[in-house]
Amino acid sequence: FFALAAQQNTANALKEVGIENTFNITDFLNQVKDGKIDIKNSALIIDEAGMVGTSHYKQLTDLALQNNCNLILVGDRKQLASVSQGDGFSQIIETAKDYVNVSINQRQKETITLQIAEAFKERKIDEAFKIIDKNKLLTLGKTTDEVSKKLVDDYMADKSKTKIILASTNSEVNSINDMVREKLKEERIKNNQPIYKETKILIELNGNEYERSFSKEDEIIFTKNMKVDKSLKLLNGERGKIVNIH
Repeated sequence: FFALAAQQNTANALKEVGIENTFNITDFLNQVKDGKIDIKNSALIIDEAGMVGTSHYKQLTDLALQNNCNLILVGDRKQLASVSQGDGFSQIIETAKDYVNVSINQRQKETITLQIAEAFKERKIDEAFKIIDKNKLLTLGKTTDEVSKKLVDDYMADKSKTKIILASTNSEVNSINDMVREKLKEERIKNNQPIYKETKILIELNGNEYERSFSKEDEIIFTKNMKVDKSLKLLNGERGKIVNIH
């Protein structure tokens, strides 16, 4: 079987749990077209199926019919929307009769996070926020700056191996990233560590241009497929780390 996803980071996550034949859909379709993959009599399993656009669904269903493949969709139409045109998954769910509804939560392991997730799933919003507030997981601020400062302070104090800050707009993301960068500089100075050289690069995101600073050890995400040279191809959603700036 082949495990497919609309985004490369989802495909990478599938590979990390031991699934070998894993591809993002664009790369998979190109490799099948070029004759590099034989899919006859196999199964095509699509993860996060709600993110797949109509064009890809048309190509995948055509391939499945032509090659006697089973097409298996896994996803939640209420969770993640299609990243390209069309909402094929929702239409399939509305018309299909042969599907399985998984109601057991497999992701959240801690009791509190499981209770919050279940409350939101059942649309008990007030109950969810009561649990959040009771466990001191909610911080309120009078201004955006006040909330951003609290987020950055908590981020710096958290010694977890992986951590993330989420924001609703690109401008908020850029502002918070800049605040974290300054805190990291202060930390390196305090610990007598060298300050890395920075370079400013104009980037385009969702049709808007931003001038952003980058330095050694920054992680970046590629937002489209690109071919650097004959031997190096970068895929949408893949991550990279800057090892040096000359």
